[in-house]
Amino acid sequence: MDWKSSYSPEKAREYLSQFKGGKVIMEKDEKLGIAKVLIAHEEKKNAFTGKMMVDLEQVVSELEKWETGRLAIVEGAHGNFCSGGDLSFVAQISTPEDGYCMNTFMGGTLRRLRRLPIVTIANGQGVCLGGAAELFLSCDVRAVQHGAKIGFVQARLGVAPGWSGASRIVETLGRSKAIEVLATSAIFSAEEAIENGLASFLYKETEEFEKYITKYTKNSVSAMRACKQMIENAGQVFTAEEKHKAERDIFIQVWGGPDNHEALKKNLKHI
Repeated sequence: MDWKSSYSPEKAREYLSQFKGGKVIMEKDEKLGIAKVLIAHEEKKNAFTGKMMVDLEQVVSELEKWETGRLAIVEGAHGNFCSGGDLSFVAQISTPEDGYCMNTFMGGTLRRLRRLPIVTIANGQGVCLGGAAELFLSCDVRAVQHGAKIGFVQARLGVAPGWSGASRIVETLGRSKAIEVLATSAIFSAEEAIENGLASFLYKETEEFEKYITKYTKNSVSAMRACKQMIENAGQVFTAEEKHKAERDIFIQVWGGPDNHEALKKNLKHI
């Protein structure tokens, strides 16, 4: 199929859904406003099939509509984050035309994930390779467990980042380091991921990660979402005046609101 002239999300969903295996599922805690997005394909270290790509896009669509959410945790099942694309699936779509379809679909999904009105946290455990590293960097905040490996190994397969992640690698590491990392198929240990800014929280035991997550439940949902939107706007191409206006429009949605009034009564600013 000539995807360049006929691409649509609907056609891409129908096509990619044919490639079965694994799943991406979500559970929401409505009381806390926290969702858990689980990448599950145990026998392939959670590698993505076409069906899983469609699952992820549907999860992102649901999160876009979740007005009471504050946070989504993205993690893999059984101790691994994700090993990128399932090679048996990749072999079946190894034409430039199909590559266009997959790149457009997954790139769009990861952009939408990054722009969600809620905070996203990647829980980096075990292996996180290739496209999975692009998914990892698409999350707002990234945690890694001791022993994890974050690898930008796309070039080992004779390709480049395929899920629209190159710009995020540059944004995170800088131009020179990004070229080095991609050209050499670098793999980072958990400690190196922290040192290079790929992640900001390092932990050993699951309980440490769970305790870390509780930090994000202390402030109101409205304040968290407003902060996320301001940061998102700051990354757009705006003039200084346009950035200020965008921040002001968000600010006045929470200033003087019920959460603000309640915090003032409790004098919560002070330690």
